Parts: sequence; C-alpha cells; structure tokens
Amino acid sequence: MLSRLHNNKRRTIKPATASFRKKDKNRGVWRTGLVKFWLFAAVAALFARLVQVQIVHHEVYAQRAAEQYTRRYTKEAARGPILDRNGTPLAVNVPRFEIGVDKVTAGNLKNLCDKLAPLLGHKPQAMRERLRSSGNYVQISRKLSEEKASVIQALQLRGVSIIEKSERLYPFKGKMAQVAGFVGIDGQGLSGIELELEDELAGKDGWGLHQRTARGKNAGPIINRQKAPRLGSTVILTIDGVIQTIAEEELLKTVRRHNAKGGTAIVMDPASGELLAMASVPGFDPNIASQSAAEAWRIRAVTDIFEPGSTFKIVVMLAALRDSIIRMEEKVFCEQGRYPIFGKVIKDAEKHGRLTLEEVFQHSSNIGAAKIAMKIGKKKFYVAARDLGFGNKTGIRLPGEVKGILRNPSEWSRLSLPFIAFGHEVAVTALQMAMAYGAVANGGMLMKPAIIKEIRDYKNDVVDKFKPHVIRQVMPPDIAQQMMKMLVKVVEDGTGTQARMENVTVAGKTGTAQKPLAGGAGYSQTAYIASFVGFCPAEGARLLVHVAIDEPWPVHSGGSVAAPAVKEMLDRIMKVRKQPEPVGRRATTIRHTSVDRAIPNVTGKHIDDAKRLLDQIGVEYEITGEGDLVQKQSLVAGGDRRVNLQVGTVKNATDYTNMPDLVGLSLRNAVAKASVLGLHVKVVGSGKVVSQKPAEGDKIKVGARCYLECRPPFAISSLMN
Repeated sequence: MLSRLHNNKRRTIKPATASFRKKDKNRGVWRTGLVKFWLFAAVAALFARLVQVQIVHHEVYAQRAAEQYTRRYTKEAARGPILDRNGTPLAVNVPRFEIGVDKVTAGNLKNLCDKLAPLLGHKPQAMRERLRSSGNYVQISRKLSEEKASVIQALQLRGVSIIEKSERLYPFKGKMAQVAGFVGIDGQGLSGIELELEDELAGKDGWGLHQRTARGKNAGPIINRQKAPRLGSTVILTIDGVIQTIAEEELLKTVRRHNAKGGTAIVMDPASGELLAMASVPGFDPNIASQSAAEAWRIRAVTDIFEPGSTFKIVVMLAALRDSIIRMEEKVFCEQGRYPIFGKVIKDAEKHGRLTLEEVFQHSSNIGAAKIAMKIGKKKFYVAARDLGFGNKTGIRLPGEVKGILRNPSEWSRLSLPFIAFGHEVAVTALQMAMAYGAVANGGMLMKPAIIKEIRDYKNDVVDKFKPHVIRQVMPPDIAQQMMKMLVKVVEDGTGTQARMENVTVAGKTGTAQKPLAGGAGYSQTAYIASFVGFCPAEGARLLVHVAIDEPWPVHSGGSVAAPAVKEMLDRIMKVRKQPEPVGRRATTIRHTSVDRAIPNVTGKHIDDAKRLLDQIGVEYEITGEGDLVQKQSLVAGGDRRVNLQVGTVKNATDYTNMPDLVGLSLRNAVAKASVLGLHVKVVGSGKVVSQKPAEGDKIKVGARCYLECRPPFAISSLMN
C-alpha cells in the first residue's frame, strides 16, 4: 500500500515539474525579447537624436557650441557726411569709444571696479552697484576718448569690451543747425536732413567674431568670420555755407535790433528752385542739442504758418492780370483810407483816393486789393491762389512741412474774399511765399524747391542728382513781366524803398500782418509779422530773399523791419558771388577788380565749383589729372595769380588718398577736412594744428588714422572769419 502511494505521488509530480520548466523557458524568451526591444528602442532613440542634432537642428546646436568660445560684435557703419554745395562739411564723424562689462566672464567685480572706475571718473562703489543691479552685459561709458580707451585696452581687464564708434560733429555749430539737423545718442537722425535722409546716411552695420579663451578674454578676431560695414551715403546740399552764414547773421541782427521773438530767412535761385540758405531764429548748437529747447529745432520756414498780410496781394495781382479783370490804367477808389463793408472796416495805412492797379500795389492799399478781389470773384481768386502753391505742400525733402491754410470758397463768409485779398483768413509758410514770388521772378513757372543737390553711395556713385522741376506754368511770360514791373515800383517809390539798392534793380513786396488772438477772437493790436520778399536783378533774377520777423517792437512794418534786412543780405551775397548783369535805370556797370583779393583754397571742392569760384575773382588756373574732386592746389611757378589744380576721384574704403595739409588749421576744421577724405584722427592737445603725421602729400589708406598735435593759439578766429 505504501508502495502504491509512493508511485501515485511520483506520477502526480512529474507533470508539474515539466510544466514549470516549460513556463520558465517561455518566461526567459519573453524577457530576452523585452530586453532586445528596449535595446532597439534605445538605439533608435539615440539615432533619432543624432539625426535631430546633426541634421535637423544642426545650425542651432552649432551656434550654441560657437557661443561657448566666440563673441559676436557689431562693426558700426560710419554715417555719411553732409556737405554744402561747395563741399564744405556740415556734418562729419569723429572716433569715440564705448566701454561695456560682461558680468558672466568678468570674475571679481570688486577688483574690476577698483581698476576701471578711476579711469572713467566714477566711484568704484557706485560702479559695483550699477553692475549688480543690471543684466549680464552693462554699458559703462559712451563717447570715451581714444586716449582713455587705449589705457583701458592696455590693462586687458577680464570681461571688459571696447567698441569703437563714431560721434557726429557739426563744424558750423549753430549755423545751419535746423537744416542739417542732429542725431541722438544712438546715432539716429532726430531732425533736419539727418532725419529726412536717415536711411541714406546711416549705412549698414557689419559684424565680426572674437575668439574667447576659457577665462573669457578675447583671443583676437576670427578673420574669416566677419562682414565689413557699408559706409553711409554722402549727401550734398544745395545750401551755400557762405550765403547761409550771411543770412543767419543778418537775420539775428534784425531780430535783436527790433526786439522780436524770432524770424526766418530764405535765399533761393528762382530760376532753378535751389535753396541757397534757410535760417531760423532762435537757433541752437546741434553738438549739444539736448541743452536747447525743442522748439529751436524746428525748420520754421516749412513748419510754421502765419497770416502773410500784403505779400499775399500777389494773388490779386495774378488773377486780375491773367483773367483781364481790370485794365492797368483803370482806377479804383480807395475811400480815403477807410472802407466800411458788411459791418467791418478795412483800413489803409495812408489815405488814398483813386489809384491805378499798379499804384494799389505800390502803396499796398488794402482797400484797393479788397475791391479788385471782389471783382475777380471767389472761384477765380481761389484758383489763382492754388496755382501759386498756397494750400499745398511744396514737396521739399525736409521733415515737418505743413500745407498752410486756404479754405475752400464754399466755407468762406461774405467777408472772407476782401479780407483774404490782403492776407487775412489765410496762413502760409515762408517757403510757400518764396516759391510764389519765384514764379514771377523766373517768368511764370512754379518750381519745386530743392535742398538736395546730390547723393553719392558708399562706392561714390551718384544715386540721386538734382534736376530743376517745374510744377506748373502759372502765368505767361508777359504777365510775369507786368507783375515784375509792378513789384519794382514797390521798391522804387512805394512801401519797399528801404530794400532799394544803388547798383541793381530790386523787385519786391512788403507785408505787415496783425497776429490772430488766441481762440480766433480777432486780431492783436500789438503783435505783428513783418515780412518782405524781393529778388534781383529784376529781369533774369538769380537771387530771391524772403524775410519774416515775428513780433518786432516798437516798429513793426515790413517796409521798416524786413526790407532793410533783405537789402543787407543781397548786398553781402552779391559781394561774394559772381554778380548777374545788372539791369534797370539804377544799374551800373560792375567790373571785377581782384588784384588785392587772396586766392582761396579750393582743395576738396568739386572741380566745377572750384572753377566757378576762381573765375569770380579773376584767378587763372590749369587742371592736371582726371576726376571731379580737387585734391591739391599749388601756385604755378612764375605765374601771376595762376594756380594748378590736381584733380582725382573720391576714394572708397579700399583706396589710398594723399594726406592733406592740416597744419595751421583749427582742430575742428582739421578733423572736418580729414573726415571728408575718410580718415580717422587722433589728437594730442587742443587749439590749432602745429604738426601732423603722415606729412602732407603722403599716401594714406582711406579709413586709416592720422595723428595731429595741437596747441592753443594766441587768438582763435571764428570758423567763418
């Protein structure tokens, strides 16, 4: 029995052991498969990651790797210069340096600040606090001199970067400030031409890479990993620096003499529409623009509007003659100086009876102009005003221009037409008025005003050049001739006699306008705009001047305040320019006697401008070389007032130029002259230049640095003297 039990157990156990072994074998196979699966998944994931890193996101990770051992920096593009029509620099660049600290690589900030702060004139503790409260990169100083930057560079301070930049310099200071404008702390134009032509002047920044050591120091540039900056374009204005100076000096003198708030002056060539000067008072120094009131930055000739007064009678004159409304000999009764109309009274400064059309303008009769305007009618009067450019922008390339105020006749009251006839209920800019009278001076064409003569790109190729642009033919030449003769009468025997000149016939018109009260509730009895616009010679005019004085006191008439200023400007300008052939009964023959006049230095000027200047003063010249820029001037041996002009082309950044003679110049003039040639300047001392390196005439690469030693002179004259 026991043996049977034992046999039964053996029979029951055997099948269980085989099953367990089968299960263990299956479990092993399953585990092996699982391990293989995870191994395969891991390999696949690794492969996918490698594909992602090496192929899909290669550039991203390559950039991250590069950032570990390189630092990208900006190579700032030099801003293009602004020159006047004769090549005189109005805005140039001088080198300045920017100091920054990278806190990540700087290490011990206390040690760094103790060494760096005294060199920058800072307190170490204040510098440490500034670094700790800012981000990883902190700009410590702007506009640092080259001398200080060199000292800091020599110290090789860890984490400190030195970036060379350029600072804008305006050699003429306050002269031409509104037109040229200025740049902000970031180098971008904020006003004037600097703002209007920001894209052309700014150029395009380049970049480079510095290799970094493990301690974060610069190990030098990576030569094949950089892009050179593109220089800004050169902008040449139609403005003449000498004429601009004359206009500003006479305008300021007039404003001070008559206790006025301010004023504007425009000088232009009516035949082409080129502006030769545009001045505003009060002014400012663009080198320190932040220290002046923002209202001084405005180009008042295009941004400020005013009721013009009697200068607007040119519209009456045009419409009456062009549409044959009144004959020249026909007379208008001027009511003995007092004309009640629609509950208002129009007054004249003097009592007049019956006046012809010419006499109405000669004596500037408001009553006569109002009566003629009512004969003309609203529609024809409005068309004449629009034809002369009033109520529209002139299109000049300057920021902030406004179109003035000339309402549609549908908005006029029954009083509007007679009052607009003598310059009330209408507002104009000084430039609009100048262009309107320019249409009379040039024979009937309304010109588009120009202030940009030429723009040259970084290759020195001309990309934009001025061409006279006729907006419309306003009147036939015979009507323009009649109007010109009427304006001559104004100066000869009318309200503009203080603009009369002895050697040339001047045509012009006075304007005296009461300023509107605030809120439009009538006109002031004490605040006036005094203006005068005149051109000469009356026939074939090449000079037109408009002057407007804001609130002169106590004398406030245009004939007594603005007309003398125009006369002085014309007189001075004609002495420095080649005078047009004078005409008219007051004309006298003008001979140029230049024996006693010094020969001007025309180096750096366009050859055409140089030849014109030398022709004006009777200096003979000979030209050698090819190109359009005078690079050197010298006296011809044995010649009597005869010079040799060596000409060439303006160099680009890969060319060489001849080192100019800077000895004897003021530091400001020397820097300006060198900058025009694309040279950087390192200065030792101050005052006038006493020595230079390289020497005059030596070859020097454009963009290289020259060295000037300066000493204070006993007497330093102003830039224009």
